[in-house]
Amino acid sequence: MATRFNARYHTALRLAELVLRATSVEHESGGVAVNGFLLDMPRLFEDFVTVALREVLAPL
Repeated sequence: MATRFNARYHTALRLAELVLRATSVEHESGGVAVNGFLLDMPRLFEDFVTVALREVLAPL
């Protein structure tokens, strides 16, 4: 329950409510406003592998 005592957690509480209801955020107009970000997972993985290999192969 959102009260003035937990005001800074209202956003997290709303997200928890969505999770517990087994719902999700969609790219459609509606009643749920969400701030978020997207990750380019293939690029993120490639960057991770590049750094990991660079660190392992650097002493050679």
